Amino acid sequence: MRRPDILRTSRRADNKLLVWLLTSLAIPIAMLDDTGRVLMINAAWQVRAGGPVTIGDDALEMFATESHAQIRKAQMDHHGVSVRFVHAADPVLMRRMHLPDGGGILLLIDDGAEFTRLQAAEAHSQRLQAVGQLAAGIAHDFNNVLTAILGAADMIAERSDDEQTCADAAIIRSSGERGADMVRQLLALGRQQTLLPQVIGVSKAMTSLAEMLRRLLPTSIAFDLMLETPGRAVRVDGNQLDRALVNLVINARDAIASGGRICLATGHATFLEVHQAQPDPVPAGRYVTISVDDDGPGMDATLKARIFEPFFTTKRDIGGTGLGLATVLGIVRQSEGFLTLRSAPNEGTSFTLYFPRHELPEPVLASVAVVADSGGPVGERCVLLVEDEDLLRHLVTAMLVRRGWRVLAADCAEAALAMLEHGPIRAVVSDMMMPGMDGGALVLAVRAKLNQPQLPAILVSGYADVRLRSHTTDTANQFLGKPYKMSDLAHHLDRLTQAGA
Repeated sequence: MRRPDILRTSRRADNKLLVWLLTSLAIPIAMLDDTGRVLMINAAWQVRAGGPVTIGDDALEMFATESHAQIRKAQMDHHGVSVRFVHAADPVLMRRMHLPDGGGILLLIDDGAEFTRLQAAEAHSQRLQAVGQLAAGIAHDFNNVLTAILGAADMIAERSDDEQTCADAAIIRSSGERGADMVRQLLALGRQQTLLPQVIGVSKAMTSLAEMLRRLLPTSIAFDLMLETPGRAVRVDGNQLDRALVNLVINARDAIASGGRICLATGHATFLEVHQAQPDPVPAGRYVTISVDDDGPGMDATLKARIFEPFFTTKRDIGGTGLGLATVLGIVRQSEGFLTLRSAPNEGTSFTLYFPRHELPEPVLASVAVVADSGGPVGERCVLLVEDEDLLRHLVTAMLVRRGWRVLAADCAEAALAMLEHGPIRAVVSDMMMPGMDGGALVLAVRAKLNQPQLPAILVSGYADVRLRSHTTDTANQFLGKPYKMSDLAHHLDRLTQAGA
């Protein structure tokens, strides 16, 4: 065992080395004892503090009064806090490290560039959150309005033989669908839309999508499809994935409008540690990759720093809204994936989507149900419709009656439950978000009251909600997003009731 005097000598030597090292660094550093008294500061700290610092003083005296509470409560081993020195106007980002064996505390000041980056990242996050909250707040009511507009346009077109009237109805529908698409983009960039994920084979899905993507491109742009074989699988909402990739291809098309090449490729990647990239570092794990590359002019650092901001666009003169890439980022992140960007001036641009790898499910053989015919009378086709928006309720009722349904229409769940005695119900169509009992709870109550646990139900909604997601896994339920086509509602209703007949 080493003698105590040798240990003391060794520790003094270690301390001298530590002090020499800290005073030599360009990073502003202060060393405190366990009570918070200043033991040592280096020259960089003295410059940043902007005024005299006395050894032995309480470290808090260096900082403005408004920073004291934050310094006391902050756990800064991994995360910095914004503080201000008494003799300096600008805030700085400070971190704290505890030395082992009670050796004291180190305070470190990050450089201004890092602090500016963190401030910008926080501001960007706050903007996204604000847009998401705004979109979620208006989506339900606005989608009700759009559904009524689109439904009325469909009804006009169905009833009229006049060519000009049908053309006008088509314009109304086209404009309504454009408005609906903007709402979906806002929900996507705020990560507020409802996703219906399923396990899909990526290469197979890209083969189907490629034909549509080719139609979006002029003949001056070559389109390459490079698919990994055998293809791997991911769990995503296929429609939202298509939307993200269409946005990326359109963005690439606009970047090389005069001609060039776009490549859509699938692959895989395995990371044993965090893969540092922008805008998303990719955690360690196994991933399936989808990339969209172009050989266009590329982007400089300034443009790359802003390209995912909502409403930022370089294509204002051709009608760009600045929602395309922000929408892609929102879709990918809400799908538990990651997005990376690689680009430089005159070197093209590459976007890569990383999704956790899943295994494809084994094929399931469809079961054949044999239903005995009792010889009794055929039941009347009766649907319970629950919609609190008056205009939309009347419109849907008229459409269903035209298609041979008897409709029990109610403006709330409580009124709907009281109508069950008016006839055998074949299905329920209900808005999800209503005053009082929501649509999901209503469906469960109707099934319990009628003792029909598999009674078909269609839940409609204009935006995502936790309660809605909990009901989309029920195989007897169908989700239909607002605004929807009347023909789609009728189709789903026929399919569900025929399957349950």
